[in-house]
Order: sequence, then C-alpha cells, then structure tokens
Amino acid sequence: MRPAAMLLALALGSLAGCTAEQIARAGAEPDCLTLFRNYDQAVQAFGNDDRDWGGDGLGWKVPTAVDRAGQRLRMNGCLTSNADLGASYLLVDDLRGTRIVESGAPVQPIYLHVGIVEGITGEVQARQFFGSLGLRVRSQGAPGLGRRIYVGPFATEGGLAEATAIAIRAGFVAPYPARF
Repeated sequence: MRPAAMLLALALGSLAGCTAEQIARAGAEPDCLTLFRNYDQAVQAFGNDDRDWGGDGLGWKVPTAVDRAGQRLRMNGCLTSNADLGASYLLVDDLRGTRIVESGAPVQPIYLHVGIVEGITGEVQARQFFGSLGLRVRSQGAPGLGRRIYVGPFATEGGLAEATAIAIRAGFVAPYPARF
C-alpha cells in the first residue's frame, strides 16, 4: 500500500463514529488556547509594538508575527466581545457577596488571562465584574485587538479553577493561566 493511501486509511479510521460536523471541524478550527499560546510566543519574541521611526515618527506598527497571530485570534472567534460579556451583567446578582477562596494544592502564584476584550467598554465591565468578586484586575494593551484582562494572582489550584469557571460563565472566551 502506498504511504499516501495508508495515511488516508488511518485518517478515515480515526474519524469513524464522528458526526459530519466533527469531521468538518477536525483540523479546520484551531482551538483558542493554542492560538493564545501562539500569540503569547509572538509577543515574547517580538514585543507588542515597534516605534515607526520612518516618516514623521509618530506612528506605531505591530510586528508582523504578532499581527498574524492576532488576526488568527480574531478570525477564530477567540476575542471576547461586548455581546459575550452580556452574561456577566446577569451573573453579578447571582455572585453578589461571593469571594473566590484559595483551596487545594498550592501552585506558584499565577494570573488568569481571562481574555482580550475589544475596547474600553469591555475593559471597564471586566474590571467592575472581577473587582466585585474581590479580585485584583490588570490589563495590558493588545494593539489592533483590544485589551488583555488578567485577574489574580492565585496561589492554589482551587482558586484558579474557581476563577476560570466564573470567567467562562461570565462570557469570557478561553481563559487560561498565564505569567506576565
């Protein structure tokens, strides 16, 4: 059997039992966590922005690798829109008085990157929401995308897991632990 035919047979065999939708999505849509990791690596390697000293020297430009990684986040629906945050308005009343409790195994202190919001409105809403839970909120610019929102730091697995669950319920797309 030819190598290409063997690969096709293996691929078809591994997809047996999948629905048509699952097959169509397999490999077509990278997950947001992978895309955020790629974006983080590009930012670490190239920085968030470069001063454009050409011409009048007043412009900013985003390094190509960072821009491409950011566009992949946008194209795959990984940014948290104001519409996504609508759930947080409803959740505020349910969580009133709730405090995230550190519990479980200790971890080296780490922040939770809850997502990139598309503008100042989303940033203010995120700050108010997480602040009402007694969490420290930090933000960082993501040129061309919006503002990155971080909460924490957390010192236990339980605290991090509870904050992650609340962020997902509030409409944030793909929260993940991050050091910054």
